[in-house]
Amino acid sequence: MAVPLPLRAVMVFVHSEDQRLFAALQQNALQRVNVGDPAEVAFDALPGQVFSGRVGQLVDVVSQGQLQPTRELLDPESRAGPGRALAEIRD
Repeated sequence: MAVPLPLRAVMVFVHSEDQRLFAALQQNALQRVNVGDPAEVAFDALPGQVFSGRVGQLVDVVSQGQLQPTRELLDPESRAGPGRALAEIRD
């Protein structure tokens, strides 16, 4: 913040690193996927277009079964769906 008021942006940050895409998949779908395997990605917002790339890394550890100790009861609605593992897709 350059001055207390009025609150205005004084600079813009431009991200210069490569863009990374991670796909959240069910663990069973990643059983035979290895780093370097070819991958294809399709987006609902771009119908008819398929982007190709390679699997960059696999994050096959999920923390869904781990809980932080608190004094509150678990809300069953907040723990919906099975655990998902991440796969990085590079171009």
